[in-house]
Amino acid sequence: PTTPPTAAPLPSPSASLPPAPGSPADGSDAAVRRVIAEYGRAIGSQDLALFRSLKPDLSADEEKRLREAFKMIKSQVVGISVESVAIDGDRATVRVTRQDVVNGRPMKPAAQTFRLARSGASWQIQSIGQ
Repeated sequence: PTTPPTAAPLPSPSASLPPAPGSPADGSDAAVRRVIAEYGRAIGSQDLALFRSLKPDLSADEEKRLREAFKMIKSQVVGISVESVAIDGDRATVRVTRQDVVNGRPMKPAAQTFRLARSGASWQIQSIGQ
């Protein structure tokens, strides 16, 4: 009495494939979200050096406006809720809703769109818009 051989289960096709570039599995999604969180920390702590590390192409005019805003604000709690992250190769678009508390007063929620680019192993903010 012989028993028929049993077939070994086939591995799922995705188990052997590396993640596609820009897919959440390669860590890009988490890295992009960290940049957005660090942006919030830079604004809330009025840390110009941290801000510049996240947006290295900060123009002199942008830096001047940022310094002036920091002077007028005694305290700022930055509230950022990420609505979506879209990654396309070395580019990312992040849509957020931001609701800050400035000098103890809640601000009206505002939508923002961040455009990021991968530079080497890190992501950097290219632009911040409404």
